Amino acid sequence: MIKGRKGFLGAPALRRPKVTHLSSQGRIPDEIIEFLNASGGHSLIVKGQAGTGKTTFALQLTEELGEVTASHYLSSRVSDESLYNQFKWLRERLKPAVIQTGPKAPRAESKVARDALDQLTGKMQAGEESGEEARPGSGGASVKGDIFEIPIGEDLPEVEDAYKFVDDRMPKRSLILIDSIDALAEHYGIAASRLINVFQKDLVEGSKQNVLYVLEGSGETRLDYLGDGVVNLSASEHEGRGRVWLLVDGVYSMYGDIAPAAELAVLLDRHPALHIYCDDAHGLGWDGMRGRGVYLARAGWHERLVVVAGLSKSFGATGGVIVVPDAELAEMIELVGPPLTFGGPIPPASLGAAVASADIHLSDELPQLQAELQDRIALVNRLAVDMGLPFAKLDPTPIWYLEIGDYDRAAGLCVAMREAGFFVNGSAFPVVPYGHAGVRFTVTLYNSPEQIEAMLTALRELSLEIVGETEVVVDLTADAPVGETT
Repeated sequence: MIKGRKGFLGAPALRRPKVTHLSSQGRIPDEIIEFLNASGGHSLIVKGQAGTGKTTFALQLTEELGEVTASHYLSSRVSDESLYNQFKWLRERLKPAVIQTGPKAPRAESKVARDALDQLTGKMQAGEESGEEARPGSGGASVKGDIFEIPIGEDLPEVEDAYKFVDDRMPKRSLILIDSIDALAEHYGIAASRLINVFQKDLVEGSKQNVLYVLEGSGETRLDYLGDGVVNLSASEHEGRGRVWLLVDGVYSMYGDIAPAAELAVLLDRHPALHIYCDDAHGLGWDGMRGRGVYLARAGWHERLVVVAGLSKSFGATGGVIVVPDAELAEMIELVGPPLTFGGPIPPASLGAAVASADIHLSDELPQLQAELQDRIALVNRLAVDMGLPFAKLDPTPIWYLEIGDYDRAAGLCVAMREAGFFVNGSAFPVVPYGHAGVRFTVTLYNSPEQIEAMLTALRELSLEIVGETEVVVDLTADAPVGETT
């Protein structure tokens, strides 16, 4: 199962990276390849219960990216030889970490950012660093079988090797695989969150490198919010065969980017075990015939598709809608679905609003309303390019996100916009990854073209005052040009 958080796998730029398939037998989803091939540094968390293929996924990734990035594998799971016996094609491709316990030679001047690592090792040498995830009493530098143990107060030789590998290849980009971050943190005696923050600051943000963290277990934890994206692997059996559920949003609520619905429909036809659960709350009403939503407008219906949506956004009511392929599943949801079991009925006033909205969606008025909104969406996208506003995405949806980075500056921009007469939503951790705070806004038919232009002008001027100039990258050869509708 691959699940994207708000903004999952979306690089904060306007470019739509071209995907190059490096293996005719590739098993890694195109979205992940596209994510790691995009400009800048990125991190990915891979998690799942034992036996779901986390290590296989991480190592297969090196095959898929083998011609565009070199990989460094840091593992506490298996010895190098057993690794090669299982994945013979990795012997020449991977450069696994080597356990070291002796003194290290003086370090030459480094091209890779390492401020966070130096700060961490300094605290360890002073005996100041530990964490709640650390195992009590782990210490005494030694190698026992395939497990390494490093005491607090020593250097981090495996991490240093990873940094050296990156440094030797710069300015080229590398992929660092850490399998698993839990085990590495345990044997160093420090919190896993501390290690992830070090890699994020130095390698991902400071040196524009790619890092993959393998996590033990599949439940949601606070560590999920420290990376740029999460891949959750799961396995299930249904009538003697595997069933795979892919969870997507029709329109992702933070960046306003659209799921590749047509491509997903092809995958449904190609793979009988695949099922798709689509939350199209942000695409319902304003898009598609009778307001059926962004996903169904682009992909159509399928017998292994479930679509859900809340009615509190474009539809203008409360409650929700669930579209399932058969009566059996509908009955099961009605009988055992907790929201239906413990929830109350829709209030009469809200029910009246829903009925009135449904009447509009079934009338000839809706296509005209949708066209007028698309005109406003195209206006925002055109003005954004003209003004140099680097929104995260310019998909034909009424949602935009301007990343600021620092929380205080993002909050300051929201306050300044409010004082100028415009309300925008501030977004910060944990709604978006830490260090990627920004402002988000939507447009409706209640906003006139003059108001939209005035708001964008204010956003441009105030963001320059608070943040400064930002480069804008627009790929004019993208498959979905600015403002295009389907």
